[in-house]
Amino acid sequence: MSKYVVKIPRFSFDQQSVTNLISDVIANQAFKDDFVRETNSEDATVSRQRESTSTYGYKGGATTFYQVFCHQTDFFDQLKTHTGLDSCVASMIVKTPGNMVGWHVDTFYKFRKQLREFDDTRFEIIRYMYFPLSSSRGQGFCVEGEWVTEWKAGDGITWHPSAGHCGVNAGTEVAATINCTGLIEKEKFQELLLI
Repeated sequence: MSKYVVKIPRFSFDQQSVTNLISDVIANQAFKDDFVRETNSEDATVSRQRESTSTYGYKGGATTFYQVFCHQTDFFDQLKTHTGLDSCVASMIVKTPGNMVGWHVDTFYKFRKQLREFDDTRFEIIRYMYFPLSSSRGQGFCVEGEWVTEWKAGDGITWHPSAGHCGVNAGTEVAATINCTGLIEKEKFQELLLI
């Protein structure tokens, strides 16, 4: 068992649907985003992380990604059910070659704002991440000090919500990840992450 990264049950993606969605997302500038942004976030932690990235040399253009959310397509419906997470939302992040999503800690600010209230004595917020494409050389995902560099389409992982992480595409092929964020019962959370 890994110290930071926990494998979760695989999901069988329809590869043609994955390819079509990725092509559509990259072709549409409305889905384009950047890890380094000039604007402040409503979330103070996110604003501090952005300020730090600028201070320490992150440059826009190497931190560009594309993101599509579950309210924009029904592509995620079966996967959201597969996770078993309550109030699950999902999005796909696509990184073209030479781009990354830099080191950060998730705050789940948008999820908390959308959900408003939940029984925090019973549930924890968790993120499951699935790989809809198999890895190719130069692609990686890091949680704390642990790198994941090889995966097959359909593999899934999770990590403790307070762990820092990043994703890089230093390869020559497109990389994609799907984040599923939702509520998990505390007992299952503790079993899953061996707390």
